[in-house]
Amino acid sequence: MFKRIKILTLLQLSDRLKLKKNQSKKMIAAKIGILLLSLILISVICAVLIYVVCEIGSVPKTYNLMTFVIFLLQVLSIIACTSGLSKTLYKGKDNPILLSYPAHHLEVFISKLLVFYIFEFIKSVFIVLPLLIGFGIIFDIISVHYIAATIVLTFLLPLFPVLIGAFLTIPVWGITKVINKSNVVKGSLSVSGLVLLFLGVVKIMKLIPVPLRIVALYNSF
Repeated sequence: MFKRIKILTLLQLSDRLKLKKNQSKKMIAAKIGILLLSLILISVICAVLIYVVCEIGSVPKTYNLMTFVIFLLQVLSIIACTSGLSKTLYKGKDNPILLSYPAHHLEVFISKLLVFYIFEFIKSVFIVLPLLIGFGIIFDIISVHYIAATIVLTFLLPLFPVLIGAFLTIPVWGITKVINKSNVVKGSLSVSGLVLLFLGVVKIMKLIPVPLRIVALYNSF
């Protein structure tokens, strides 16, 4: 079972990542070096942005800010995973090919979740990890325990959007089928969505203090 899942996962990764075989050690080392430099650069940029927000924007240096940012990223990841999994699980072009292999449907399902986790993990390495490093630098909390916790979170946080997204795909797919069958329902939902968006924008505009003060806006949530 595990061998079949591994093969199915590698097949999907090789297709999506366009992996090349027989690469030289120098090329692999160069790519790793570029990735490390990119990670360092992104971490510096994140630290600068956090400094600007805290010092110039007068946002308090508390763990609430860190929690708020991570929570927001998780919500966005859940939305992205739910949308992506809904397409790849039910309308994926590779589904007939994968199902033609001597593997159970559950194994194909698990392999698709693993692929999504790997992509979410890559995002986590280049978004969450630099942010946490930036917070650690600006908040002056860098320590062995903080670095260990940061590494654990980098691996752990991508898992939740994938699992929650996989669970949400079932009702989302059913609702999508019902909506697509009726133009009246589709039109009503579109109008309702626009109205809710307008009301949301109006509410947010009312929350913005005059004159604009970022710290007051942050504290209002």
